[in-house]
Formats: sequence, structure tokens, C-alpha cells
Amino acid sequence: MADIYAYGIHDYCNYEHNGNFDYPQNWIDESEKIDDWITDNEEYIYKFKRNLILSYKNDILNMAEK
Repeated sequence: MADIYAYGIHDYCNYEHNGNFDYPQNWIDESEKIDDWITDNEEYIYKFKRNLILSYKNDILNMAEK
């Protein structure tokens, strides 16, 4: 996961690319690697998200009461 985060966040909404979708090739290459990683780790990601939601269960329920 650290390798995926290391790619950083690409500003696809940057004015330079607005409307022309002329993204740098390294962004495309990194996106493909990220997509592959997500596909290979779907079960881990679902478990992680489930555990995260459950760890904040009480906070979520408290917010719903307000």
C-alpha cells in the first residue's frame, strides 16, 4: 500500500488538462499500476473498510442521533 501512496495525487482537474485529457504518460502508467493493485487486493480493501467502519461504529451512531 505504501508503494501506491508513493505515487502521490495527480491533479486531473488542473487547468492545463481541462478538457483535453492530455495527461502525462507517467500518470497513465501509475494509474494502471494502481488499478492492478486494487484488483489484486480487493478482499483486503473490503476487510480494511469494514474494520474501519466498525471501529467508528459508536461515533457514527452518535452522529445519526443529532
